[in-house]
Amino acid sequence: YLDVAKDRLYISAVDDPRRRSCQTVLRACLEGFAKAVAPVLPHMAEDIWQNLPYDRPSSSDETESVFEGGFPSELREFPEVDADTWDLVRNLRDDANKALENARADKLVGASLDAAAYVHASDPAVRTILDGLSGDVDLLSPPVKTNGVDDLRTALMISQVHLVDSVEDVADACDERYVTSADDGNNKSGCTVGVTKAAGHKCGRCWFYDETVGSDAAGGRRGPDLCQRCDEAIGSWEEATGNTFEMPEPEPAAKEEAAEPVA
Repeated sequence: YLDVAKDRLYISAVDDPRRRSCQTVLRACLEGFAKAVAPVLPHMAEDIWQNLPYDRPSSSDETESVFEGGFPSELREFPEVDADTWDLVRNLRDDANKALENARADKLVGASLDAAAYVHASDPAVRTILDGLSGDVDLLSPPVKTNGVDDLRTALMISQVHLVDSVEDVADACDERYVTSADDGNNKSGCTVGVTKAAGHKCGRCWFYDETVGSDAAGGRRGPDLCQRCDEAIGSWEEATGNTFEMPEPEPAAKEEAAEPVA
C-alpha cells in the first residue's frame, strides 16, 4: 500500500482529495494499530500514542493515553473492499513485474515508470474490472475517467497502461521477451501482459512519462518538463503560500579532467 500511495502523498497538492484520502487511511491504521497492540505491547503502544505527528483524536482527557481510547471499533465504519478486484490487481502487478525484470535486464527500461504496459484479458468479467480502473491517457488534474486513486497506472507503478483487444495487439506493441503470457504456468492474473518503453517524456516532478510533457501542449505550464497534474499541484501551492515557483537552473556539465602528460 505504501509503495502505491507514494505518488499521492508526494505529488498531489496538499488539499487534493486523493492525497487526503490516503492520509485518512494511514491515520486510521496508525491509531488502530496502537490501540490493538496496547494490551500486549503497552509501552510501545503508549509511545506511539504520545508521539503521533498530529493532534491526538481529542483534546479531552479521555484520549490522553492509548488505554483510554478504546478498541478501534471505528475501523468498521469503512466500507468493505472488493477483495476480488484487488486480488486481480495485485496478481496483474506480479505479472507485469515479471515482464519488467527482463526489460530491465536488457536495459530497455530502468525504473518501472520508464515503461508502458499492454494488457489483454480474455475473460470479459476481468476486462470489465480493468476498464473501471483504466485512467486518462494523459496525467490530468482533476482526473476524468477515474477517481484518481483507483487507477491501474499508479497501482502497477507504470507510466502508461493500455488495455487491448487481443494477444496479437500485445505482441505487436511489445517484444516477445518482455511478454508474460496468460498460458504461462506462472501467470497469476490470467492476462497476457507485455511491457515496452513508455511514450512521451518524463515529468521532472513526478517521473511519470506523458506525451504532453515537452510538447506544445506544455507551453502554458510553469515548466516545459511538467505534466498537467504537477503544474496544477504547483499552482495550488503558489496560491496557498503566495510564493512563486521557479524552475531550478540545470547543473553545468562536469568538466573532464585533463589527463596528466606522460613522462
